[in-house]
Amino acid sequence: MSKVKSLLLIDDDTDDKELFLEAVSEVDNSVTCFSAKDGVEAIELLHQVKEQPHLIFLDLNMPRMDGREFLSRIKKEERLKDIPVVVYTTSKLEKDRDETKRLGAADFMSKPSVFEELCRQIESMLNREWENA
Repeated sequence: MSKVKSLLLIDDDTDDKELFLEAVSEVDNSVTCFSAKDGVEAIELLHQVKEQPHLIFLDLNMPRMDGREFLSRIKKEERLKDIPVVVYTTSKLEKDRDETKRLGAADFMSKPSVFEELCRQIESMLNREWENA
């Protein structure tokens, strides 16, 4: 059983979102998952929920509000700034990793092409000691 009890996935790719949620369910079906298709929808959701997620997985390239803008916005909000954010992207670029860490990301995870690897990475993230989990 993971330390994380709830998470928010922000990703505009429906297939990636379904695969991710399936992997979380495979790893630990007690984790509650919420999702949003972009940063705008995610911020609206975070302002509406009573209990914040323990962890956010964030895609970088999305319409309306991309991952970088979302990250810089929530890190300025007192109520949201302490939620750990894992950037979850197709990018493997060091500059993206460095930039998102500078913006406040807790970690950076490149989307794997193999389901078992996705499960392994998610399990690792869910079992980490996050400050607010």
